[in-house]
Amino acid sequence: MSKNITILNKKFPDFTQAYKDLLKFDPQEVWQLKTSGDNRIKTLPEVTLGTTAIGKSTFAKWSDTVIQEMYEPLGWGVLSTYTRDVKLLDFIKYSLKIAKDENYRKAFQLKDNTSVFILNFDDATGYEVKNHEIKEFFGIRHLVEDELSIREGIIYPRFVTHDWYGLSKIFRRYTESLVVLSVPPLDLYSRRHLISLFGEEAIRTLQAIYKKALKEDKYKGKGFVFLPYIPDNEESQVGAIQFKPVSTSKTILIKYGATSNIEADTEKRILYVPRDDSVSLVEDEETALAKLERKRKQDRERQAKKRLKDKEALEKILRKNLDVEKEFVTQVQETPVS
Repeated sequence: MSKNITILNKKFPDFTQAYKDLLKFDPQEVWQLKTSGDNRIKTLPEVTLGTTAIGKSTFAKWSDTVIQEMYEPLGWGVLSTYTRDVKLLDFIKYSLKIAKDENYRKAFQLKDNTSVFILNFDDATGYEVKNHEIKEFFGIRHLVEDELSIREGIIYPRFVTHDWYGLSKIFRRYTESLVVLSVPPLDLYSRRHLISLFGEEAIRTLQAIYKKALKEDKYKGKGFVFLPYIPDNEESQVGAIQFKPVSTSKTILIKYGATSNIEADTEKRILYVPRDDSVSLVEDEETALAKLERKRKQDRERQAKKRLKDKEALEKILRKNLDVEKEFVTQVQETPVS
């Protein structure tokens, strides 16, 4: 059995090391000295769930640092990027561009043999996934091979969300691990599902964390993780996890810029990319109102068509009734009186 973590006077199995073990691949399984031409790139997707300002980004940077410390001493380059507003495919495209372009590698002090990719898709709540994005995302290991001409490496896609059901179901179903830092007391839909995964006591503890962390930061930095397997000497796939802020981060922020050019701010570690008619994850007020008015117009048109259809159906019935009545009158008039 692992040691325990005490959260609000309750003890839970400490899965912090088990989580780190999940992130670590045996280098011989990843970099096999090109013994064959097959694509051996590993992919380990993750979802991080929590309320606003609970520490989701802090956790992501801590996890990124754990991964970097695993592979950089072995000589392998690690690229960590994140975004809050760039569309999914744009985010993947420009992340790979950093690794591919020698100038960007030098600007952000990356190794030439970058083959570990951490892709943090932050604030993914409510992001509407298009069919072509799904296809490209599930083929990301082949995209990396095509763009960078490598067949060995690891991809860590992480989707960060405030709302379990606000995240596209394709990402919920595809994830290998789920890290939950808090659950709002009124989110009954997510609560019921998460109880089935984590258990009643863990979810109650997360709700208590949420209430206290609103006012005191000392309650942040702990949560629960659901692993894809039961760790050795454990009885469940669920355990507590603890993390802390990192003093320095090598993560690169990718965001839409104000111009049509790609611009790098190496000091702040930001890559500004052109919008290219892309829509932000968060719609501005004008766009939202335009969509609402378009929907209302479509509703009015549907209602008008329905009224017209109902009117035509009623007129058809009336005409039929009138024809029946005329036929009856004619028969009566033609019937001789005895």
